[in-house]
Amino acid sequence: MMVADTADLNSEVHARSTEIKKIEMDNIHQYTDGVAANAVLLCGFTAFFAVEPDEDTPPWLSGVYFCSAVISLSLNMYVVVTANLLGALGPTYGLNGKSESSMHEAVALMKKERKKMMTFFEFGAAFFGLCQLSATWVVADTYSSAICTAVLFLGFLYIWSETRRLKREFRFDEFHESEEAFKIANSCRAQSSRNGKIRKSELEEEAGKRMSAEKFLNSGESFRVRESIEMDPMSKTRR
Repeated sequence: MMVADTADLNSEVHARSTEIKKIEMDNIHQYTDGVAANAVLLCGFTAFFAVEPDEDTPPWLSGVYFCSAVISLSLNMYVVVTANLLGALGPTYGLNGKSESSMHEAVALMKKERKKMMTFFEFGAAFFGLCQLSATWVVADTYSSAICTAVLFLGFLYIWSETRRLKREFRFDEFHESEEAFKIANSCRAQSSRNGKIRKSELEEEAGKRMSAEKFLNSGESFRVRESIEMDPMSKTRR
């Protein structure tokens, strides 16, 4: 009875843990979709608002402009592709994995890729700013370019400081939480395995008792038959 209650309790704990991870997976999916949408906007701004340098533009300035545009486009495209792959492969792995902790493993992998994707998006945004800064020097005069450079520099500096502040305030140990989830899933699986072994040993013990009882009954029946034959005088006459 205690074994059955323990198995039911472990199953309930595992089911609730999986349900929580499903909610967390949906949250990560929503997060990656939002980052991917912003990356698509940056890709569009980089590609469709390109400027053509004049003949008087220094080659190094044209090189900075085009290189920053291409790097920003590549990094943001990586963000878009990764977000789509996470949205497709993460839930599939969590639901169809080989182990009972597949949902926990899928969430941990999605968190890892989310962090990498956010890093690529930040660098893509930085190179987009460099692209816009160099484009200002390509199309505008020196006085206007200097003013735009100062405004862009102060604006990006403020954005960078606010980003660091928000990340610091909302920071928590994600991978430690993932490791705890792995431990819970593995303990549930180990407990289920132990319960299965205990149940198997109980069945084997019960089967052994039944076999012993059957052997005892069969031996008693054969003894009674042999005794009745020996006591029957007609059987002795036949012999």
